[in-house]
Amino acid sequence: MKALYVFFASLLLIAGMFFASDKPETAETNDTGIPAFSRSLTEEEVETRGIMTILSLSISGGDGMITATVKNEFTLGNSTVRIRLYLYASYEFQESYLDMELQDYAMKSDLNIFKTYSLSLSTNGEQKFWMARVRYKVDNGDWQVKETNCILYSAEGEELEWETSK
Repeated sequence: MKALYVFFASLLLIAGMFFASDKPETAETNDTGIPAFSRSLTEEEVETRGIMTILSLSISGGDGMITATVKNEFTLGNSTVRIRLYLYASYEFQESYLDMELQDYAMKSDLNIFKTYSLSLSTNGEQKFWMARVRYKVDNGDWQVKETNCILYSAEGEELEWETSK
């Protein structure tokens, strides 16, 4: 319980630092001659901006299908989370998606907090290695990437054990 309290206290502290501005407020005089405090906001400050987003990515199989699932586990602050979800396959083990064949992809313009988005494909009756990959962008930030391991699935979509000589 104490760890949870420390976690949320830290988040509040970070949020406070995030919204604190290094621009000083300036006194201006309004129509009545009484000083009014104001400051100009930059375009960046006006745009919606999330403080933190945590996404999870998984791959699973069954009933002759392979499914990649991305979930927005948590978002602190208002934000737009754009995602591009990809499924890759190969007949041989590969360490990188670049050496695999793109099977399909899907896009979502905003993955809200606690929501999931999935992409499912048939194994077409073939045993292959599969990998899921997601590219995501929070608001106007940089694109980020998450990938699963390369996993061997049977023609029925069941995960198989295998040994590598590497």
